Amino acid sequence: MQSPICFAPEYRKNLSTRAGNPSRFSFHPRSNNSFLRRFPRSLSLSMARTSTGSGFIPALSGLIPGLSGLISALSGLIPALFFVFGLMGMLFGPKPLQAECGDCSMGMRNHMKLEHTVTLPEEAPFVRISLYHANPPSQVTLIMTGSSGILWFGNKVVPVSEDRVLEIQPDPGGVRVSLLKSDTETLQTFQTSAFEIESHQPEGMLKVVTPEHGYRNYQGRIGVSSRSGPSLMLINTLPLEDYVGSVVGSEMQSEEFEALKAQAVIARTYALRMMQRERYDAYDMTDDEQYQVYRGVHLGKPYYRVAAEETRSQVLSWSGQMILTPFFSTCGGSTSHNEDVWVGKPEPYLRAAKDQAVCRISPHFAWSLELERSRIDGWVFERYGIRPDLQGIRFSQDEGGRVKQVILTGGGRELRVSGNDFRLMVNERLHPLAMKSTRFDWTESEGVVSVEGTGLGHGVGMCQYGAIALAGSGWAYEDILRFYFRGTNVVSFAL
Repeated sequence: MQSPICFAPEYRKNLSTRAGNPSRFSFHPRSNNSFLRRFPRSLSLSMARTSTGSGFIPALSGLIPGLSGLISALSGLIPALFFVFGLMGMLFGPKPLQAECGDCSMGMRNHMKLEHTVTLPEEAPFVRISLYHANPPSQVTLIMTGSSGILWFGNKVVPVSEDRVLEIQPDPGGVRVSLLKSDTETLQTFQTSAFEIESHQPEGMLKVVTPEHGYRNYQGRIGVSSRSGPSLMLINTLPLEDYVGSVVGSEMQSEEFEALKAQAVIARTYALRMMQRERYDAYDMTDDEQYQVYRGVHLGKPYYRVAAEETRSQVLSWSGQMILTPFFSTCGGSTSHNEDVWVGKPEPYLRAAKDQAVCRISPHFAWSLELERSRIDGWVFERYGIRPDLQGIRFSQDEGGRVKQVILTGGGRELRVSGNDFRLMVNERLHPLAMKSTRFDWTESEGVVSVEGTGLGHGVGMCQYGAIALAGSGWAYEDILRFYFRGTNVVSFAL
């Protein structure tokens, strides 16, 4: 169970439609790749249509002064003629109607507005994930499983049959791809700056094998290009709901279904916020703890996907806005206010929650650590530029017992750092789970520091083992989310 902590400006939407026909939003997600994303809702559009097709009407208007007597006699007929010719202009004038949400009439002459309610077909948005981002592979084997597929690079398209193997390596000009017929026979080899591969069927998968990471299975499309190193960049593009189901299984290993549903809502909310941030050209998020852990398809464990399906389109909101949804493994009895852990303004929904230590089911509930004080003094000097005196490391705790600040004194100076930053300093020099949380007691004796702590993770937002325990005692996922994110509601999103 991991601890994502960073968050996310707007989708740019172009809407091309005809009156009376379903519309599609075309999103442009910060790269040359454009994905159609459609949502189940109704949309009120204000459309403008030009009247340029009724060219006969201006000519008729020019004859009117010379035929005033005739016009007077036919006064009852003229309005009908105007109506008929105007209608002909609308029916046979320029057909492609470019419209945007709201008033489309700006800069257009002789226009009329038509109000329509358009039902958008149901289809989830796509998300782009950088795979193996923290440790990019030096070579990759791709295997098409469950379906045939297609590979394309530049203007070339190559069909790929089921179980076909591709060997990919970095190349000075990009990547070198070998399409294998068997272990010993190569069908085709080509070099390109980048390529993409995708299964023909939704149930088809791409098995990715790397020397560094073993194998994983992915759905959707995978794009491959080279990066410095030399190494390879892999971008997996897939529907949001498939991504959410995988994140649930990657982040929470449990069969408590209400807890899994709570995790699904959090993962979806987090992903949508990140997709709004305009962060990187090639991808929306990475597959590691920097965002949310994503390990591809969890074969044999369909309940992760079911948790995503049963909460489809649901996000967590406060005052009508999608919120920050941090989570972590084990709180040890209490979560913390966000401003006590990270720099930033207090968020009304990220308040400390006491869960009566229901997360004691976690293997990380209690932990301990011993190390020499001299080592810590050296780390503090390296990181903060201050060498602590004998009594130069003191702690300030929040109401839940978590270390809020570490006060460092030495050489006539005093420096205050956050408890979480101090924890990360220790973990960077020992190992990631050495000091599991900031909820600890610190004692010193004869140059040795003893740390006794509870919990794992930063302590803000949802405690995952707490959610599992609450689900096991009968709590619904909505109640679990409202407990850890005060004053929030579970709502269906509409972008």
